[in-house]
Order: sequence, then structure tokens, then C-alpha cells
Amino acid sequence: MTTEPTTQTRELVLGTAGHIDHGKTALVRALTGVDCDRLPQEKQRGITIDLGFAELDLGGTRLGVVDVPGHERFVKNMLAGASGIDLAMLVVAADDSVMPQTREHLAILELLGIRDGLVVVTKADTVEPDWIDMVEEDIKTLVAGTFLEGRPIVRTSAIKQQGIDELKQTLAACCEALSRDPAGELFRMPIDRAMTFPGVGTVVAGTVWQGQAEVGGLVQWMPSGELVRLRTAQTHGREAASVHKGQRAAVNLAGVHHSAVHRGQELAEPGYLRPTRVLTVRVRLLADSPLPLKHRARVRLHLGTQETIASVHLLEGTALQPGETGYAQLFVGEPVVASGLQPFVLRAESPVVTMGGGEVLQPCAERIARRQKDAIAALPGLHDTDVQRRASAVIRGYGRASWTELDLCRDASVSPEQAAELVATLVRSGDLLRMPVTAQREGLLHAMAVAWMETRMLAELSRMHEQSPLAAAFPVDQLFSRLTYLGQPPLLQALLQRLNDDGRAAGGERLVSHGDRAPKLTQAQRRMKQEVVDAIRGGGLTPPTRKELAKSMSTGEAALRPIIELAVLEGAFVHLDQDMYLHRDHEPALRERVAGIAGVETGGVTVSQAREALGVSRKYALPLLLYLDGIGFTRKQGDLRTLAPPADPPIEETGRDGVAEDTP
Repeated sequence: MTTEPTTQTRELVLGTAGHIDHGKTALVRALTGVDCDRLPQEKQRGITIDLGFAELDLGGTRLGVVDVPGHERFVKNMLAGASGIDLAMLVVAADDSVMPQTREHLAILELLGIRDGLVVVTKADTVEPDWIDMVEEDIKTLVAGTFLEGRPIVRTSAIKQQGIDELKQTLAACCEALSRDPAGELFRMPIDRAMTFPGVGTVVAGTVWQGQAEVGGLVQWMPSGELVRLRTAQTHGREAASVHKGQRAAVNLAGVHHSAVHRGQELAEPGYLRPTRVLTVRVRLLADSPLPLKHRARVRLHLGTQETIASVHLLEGTALQPGETGYAQLFVGEPVVASGLQPFVLRAESPVVTMGGGEVLQPCAERIARRQKDAIAALPGLHDTDVQRRASAVIRGYGRASWTELDLCRDASVSPEQAAELVATLVRSGDLLRMPVTAQREGLLHAMAVAWMETRMLAELSRMHEQSPLAAAFPVDQLFSRLTYLGQPPLLQALLQRLNDDGRAAGGERLVSHGDRAPKLTQAQRRMKQEVVDAIRGGGLTPPTRKELAKSMSTGEAALRPIIELAVLEGAFVHLDQDMYLHRDHEPALRERVAGIAGVETGGVTVSQAREALGVSRKYALPLLLYLDGIGFTRKQGDLRTLAPPADPPIEETGRDGVAEDTP
């Protein structure tokens, strides 16, 4: 469901727009022969209430036509129909000229990101040509600065069929000029109609926004998340093996009751969209909005074909004034689905007027507090026109959370092929780092997220030093226990290793200290440290234990422990057992003597034999041997220890340029 179909006939969606009683439905009937007013109420009242649909074949292009209501009370239906259209046909009656819903519909088309279309003047037979000239001047003034500026204006009369052929030719030229979107998009079809037929079951209809779905395949019914099978499909009454972008489609869903389906829901590629109640957005208020947008205001959110109530939380300031743009979060009353850069429209809860709209920046957002200045400062990157910078900003926003390439497709508005290429590029550039997220799995984290976690780790180390200024180092486990919010131990260990590698932290597997925090020893503690070093050096292979040192120095073990740990960090001692340390000066001699008794010719050595050869008691022999086992110098096999074989050196070969190369 990720490839565009190959077909000679191009398929696009055309949407009407304009004031009530300006002849939109009559114009569609003149173009297609289809009366889009299908409801009895529409026939009785003579106005369009809900969406109507028709098809117009222009030869090389087949247009699915969406006829929308013009009455101000049915703007929400107009919004549902206008979402997903490829080009718009703004209709203005010659006898009325520009009217309130003409302006509102044009503003809505702008907010929805429609970028192609034309203007049609209807009822041209009812007024003099000079009057139409003035109407066209009004239209040009209206569309100045919008996507319709400079676009064709066609005069028509649906009753007398005047200008209809010219309109078809103009539509064909507009369609030809439209650029094709890249292939490989993931399937999305917002639902704007749901029906049931005897012997058929539930049928839903909508405009396919992107991608392709095959009959017999599975799609995800959102926001419930349920997987459903497409039993059959039709496009304008014709059976189809698949439905794809640019089509009006009706699909029969297997196993779905019609009462559960309604406008505003969506069919999508499995795993692509995620329901949410929080959206991070960029909002633009219309210059002629009758109301400011206040912090915590309740508004009507129109997203896709869905309308729901949302609470607006501005991230800066207390209100947006008409014409202003700002960042906000929308907290919605019911789950919605969206993708990155998807347009939306905001209307006041009461009175119901269009205020503005914008684009979604984070389709599945976490709450951002107004004091989180760094998070707010990162939002411009989410709508960057450079796709690599936008993808990098999206991944940065994931922080420590796991993510997939499907998430990147949704949030950065890219295809799967683009997502794979972007990830590879960002890894090469160093923007993404491969880190052990768990013991079983590696993940890709943004370099700035890693830097933030390293900063938190160093800050925690500094806090520990401030709380215990006499401590030279701290147990690694103690540090990790304070940083569980950053992730699991494998990730924390990898972060600590990075800090150790560049000198920002110091330590080993057991102990760690801040790289910039030298121990603050008093004169008495410095004397104590020297006395400890001398005692352990003087003990040779039988050094005094920590307990014995404390007794001989008439001090407590608690006071002695940080002094000894500092000496370990400085490299003076190696740790043998819980409270036993060997001076580094004696470590080479230990290796040499054990090598002499545990070589191949001896067949190995037991603890008793090592004790006799080293001239120490079992109290020392076993910790000394365990230390050598731990560093890989010896290998224990049953009761015997033998020297561990050395690692094989790399085989060197001469390359074509005479340079030695390592061969794997």
C-alpha cells in the first residue's frame, strides 16, 4: 500500500467553493450531468446542505468533483469536503459579486493549503458585460496575495451552457500544470460518508489523500486502531481492484457495523497513524478574524473530515491578535489522528466564525509547559522546508523514546524511502547515534538528546560531590539509581563510557567521579592517604585489609573508605576483594610469579600451589588469583588455573598501495 499506481489517465479531485445560491451545484450539473443535491431536504429547500459528488472526464484527466454547501450554517460540511482536494473552483455569481461566504471559503482554502485552482463567474447571462467586468475587478482584489492570484477567471451560464466548454478546457490546462507528488506515500483516506446496503454491509467513502490500498488488503480503522479488510471498492460506481491518491472512493469494510462508522474517522496504512489527544501546532490567525485567540480558549478544530472541540494552550503570550502567528498545543476532547504539516482550521465555539488555522507540528505530542523554553525554541525546525533539517528536528523531539521509520514518515511528512535515506544520512553526519537502549536492543538517539542526558548525568555527579565533598568517587550503581528516568543500565553505562572517554568523568566499572571535581582533602586527610599508600605498598602481596588499616590508624572504616577509593581512581591500587587492595607497584611481580608456575609445562596450578609459590596464606592467595582471572591473565578450569592464551594479532597484508591492511 505504498506505491502510486501507473495509469495513463491522471486522477485528481476538484472542489467547489463559494457563497450560497451562487450556482455551484448547477455548474457541476452543467459540467458532469450529475445533480449533487441528493437529499430530500436539499430538493425541498433548493440549497445544498451536505457534500455532493460527481465525476468529470477531461480526456487525459479524470476529476472527482466535490460540491460543497455555501450556507454559513454548513461551513463544517464544506470543510470536510475541501480537505484533500487537489484544486479549487471558487464560484462567484455575476449578479451578487463577492459575498461573505466567498471570503470565508477562500480563507479556508488558504488555511487548508490548497495551492491550485481557478475562479468561475456564474449567471453571466443575467447581467450586462460591463457589470461582469466590475465583478471580475472585485474578484481580483479579493484573491490578491492568495493562491488564486493571477489564475484564470471563466464566465459561464449553467442554464444556457455558456462558457462550459471553455471551462472544461481551462480545467484541463490547470490539471496539466499540476505537479505530481512523489510516489511511495502511505495510504490515508479520511471518511466523509458512511452507508449500509442490504447484502453488502458497511460502505465508507472519502477522498484518498495519499498512497494506495488493494482490495483484500488490511487497513487500520482510526482512531480505534482496529485492522479491517477491504472487501470491495468502487470509484464513481465502477468496481476497482485498488483505490489510490486523487480518487473519490467507496470501500466495503468487512466485519464493521455501520453504526460504529462516522465522518471524521480514517482508514490508513497499518502502524502509520496514532490516535492522540494532544497536538503541537503552529497557528495563524486570519487578518480579519473577528476575535483574538486567547490562551485556554475553547475552539472548534477541523482536522481532515473531523470536527471536535479543543482547548488552545498558547506556548507564548496570553493571546494571538488577528494576523499574528504563534505556537500552541491543542488538547482535544476526543482522539484524533494527524500527520506532520497537516493543515487544520479553527473556528470559534460561539459565535461560529472562522478564526484561523495552521499546520500540525507534532501529531502525537506530550504536554509542553510554557517554562520549557528549549522545547519551544526547537519547534521551528519541525516546519523547516529542508527535509533533512526537519527530520533531524523530529527525531530530536523523540528524546529517549523508541521510534520507527513509520513514526518518522508520519511526523516529518516523508515517504518510507525518504525516511530510510534520511536516517542513513543523519547517522553519517553524526546527528544520530547508535546506543544500547536495552540489554537486547540498540536504538538511534539524536546527538542533542544524548548530550542532554550526559549533561543530566554530570549534573547528578556534581550534586553527589556537593553532598559528600570528601568523597573521591561514588559507586556506579548509586549514580545509576538516581538516573532511572534517563533509561536502563545499558544506556546509562554507554553514556558514562562516553563521559569517561573525553575526560568529563573518571572511573571504572565500580566507581565514578566528575572529571572536574578534584577531591577536597584536608591536611589530615592528605596525611591519612599517604599513610594508607605506604602501608599497602609495604605489605607487598600481603597488604593489610581496610579493617586492619582502620584499627592500626585508630580511625573508622567510613572515614578510610573514600581515601582508599581515591587512591584506586588515581591508579595507586588495584581492587582485590571487598576490603583488600594491592599496590600497583606489586602487580607486575604478581603476574611474573604466577606465569612461572601456571605455564603450559606445569599443566596449571591449584590455589594451594599458588599459596606456597607466592609465600602467602589462603586469605591472600584466592583474592590474588581471582583478580588475575578477572583481568583475563589466567583461566580457571576445575581446580586448576592456567595462563590465558594471548589474543591473536591481526594478520597484515600489503595493500595495492604498499600500506599494511588489517584483514578481518
